[in-house]
Amino acid sequence: MTDLHITSAGEYPHGYDSRQTFVTTLDLIERVQPIDMIVITGDIAHYTLDGSICSWVSLHLSSYRVPVYYTPGNHDLPDLLADTGSYNEGLKGGELFYSLQLDDRRYIFLDTSGHSVSDKQLSWLASVLADCSHTHKHPVIFMHHPPCPAGSLFMDRKYPFRGSEAFGEVLQIYNDVIPVFCGHYHIAKTIIWKNAVIHITPSTCFEVDPFSETFSLEFAPSGLRVIDITNDHIQSSVLRV
Repeated sequence: MTDLHITSAGEYPHGYDSRQTFVTTLDLIERVQPIDMIVITGDIAHYTLDGSICSWVSLHLSSYRVPVYYTPGNHDLPDLLADTGSYNEGLKGGELFYSLQLDDRRYIFLDTSGHSVSDKQLSWLASVLADCSHTHKHPVIFMHHPPCPAGSLFMDRKYPFRGSEAFGEVLQIYNDVIPVFCGHYHIAKTIIWKNAVIHITPSTCFEVDPFSETFSLEFAPSGLRVIDITNDHIQSSVLRV
């Protein structure tokens, strides 16, 4: 799930009740039980993330009794998310990035709260991907921003990921295809870029018209992405309210 844009009670970003849309979208999980984990790829808050918003989101996720992992978006504060999620040891110098080994998969969670991946993170990611190549582990990356232009006219111009080329070079340290799951653009889309297959997940709140050069809402239902991972394959699909 991504781009919750939660506000204080009684506030409605762009006319949407983001608390209600999150709860309604969360109900979709009942259609795909059982689940092993929940990943929230950023922009938990619409304005500024605070402890009350983190507590409210955590309360609604707690009934599923599975680990919840976060990646910070540009509306978030990494230190607050570190205290909220299942892996608070990932906080390093004000950035929240970490990895998780399960079977032959290496799940990598990146921090793009500054619209980029820092040099420190890039160096760490390079070492993780090199280790995946040497140990025959398969990386799966979660991050808030798509790491390349995604064909959304307004978002590509106004709020792009910065440092695509450097990031792409690091990805190619791994000698096979890397799935990347992200949000930020408030659309559902899959892009092939370098050796990555990038899956953009729609917001739980509002969608953005990818064909408009100015900010414009697209009146599409909110949704989440179901990711099915086995030793042999990864497949995913978007469920909408």
